[in-house]
Amino acid sequence: MEISDIIYIASLLGAGVLVFKAGGWKHDIDRDISSLKKSMAAVHVRLERVEKNLANLSDVVARLSGVVDRLAGDVARLSGVVDRLAGDVARLSNDMDRISNRVDNLYKMIQTQGLAGARSPLSLNDIGRKLAEEIKADSLVRIYEKEAFARTQGMNAYNIQEFCLDFAASKEDDLRREHPAKYELLSQVAYNNGEHIERLLGVVVGIKLRDKVLQMHDQAQAEKGAQAPPAALLSGGGNT
Repeated sequence: MEISDIIYIASLLGAGVLVFKAGGWKHDIDRDISSLKKSMAAVHVRLERVEKNLANLSDVVARLSGVVDRLAGDVARLSGVVDRLAGDVARLSNDMDRISNRVDNLYKMIQTQGLAGARSPLSLNDIGRKLAEEIKADSLVRIYEKEAFARTQGMNAYNIQEFCLDFAASKEDDLRREHPAKYELLSQVAYNNGEHIERLLGVVVGIKLRDKVLQMHDQAQAEKGAQAPPAALLSGGGNT
């Protein structure tokens, strides 16, 4: 056999091998294409589901938007109601303050009956002066006169009186704690005369305290006036 024949046979064998391999590759390619088609079909199904879900979500959002709009309207109406209620509460508060002031004034009038005269300014009657001596009211006034004087700066006589009556009436616990002997005497006098401690303090001691504080204010004003330069000097008059 010649060399050319051998080469020819070899070429035929090589071509056969290539054809065989090509057949295997085609099978693999067909299988991959089939798998890819299945995957694409699955993706398409999923996309359809997503589109459907998006459509449903859009409907839900539209409904929620309507609900939010209605709620906004309700909130606006409620805001108006709250504003009106706030105005009503403010007016009621003012009315309550006026009623409270009237009740306080009535209470003070009742408190002073029997211990002070009905004329203004309030002054102790014979019973009030007797009780003032028994409870040693002047000694109680000395305990609180400086504080009362400091806290009534700039007040007129009426406001000083109101402050002193309330201030004195509020000192029962302080007397019990800080001045037990004075409190014991106060308690005994209240018991002997069928009185309340708060009334003895608020009326008897309160009026005595008012008198002392007014006196202190008058004295302070007089001292301030005495220290002021003469009017002629203030106006630039007089000889130099």
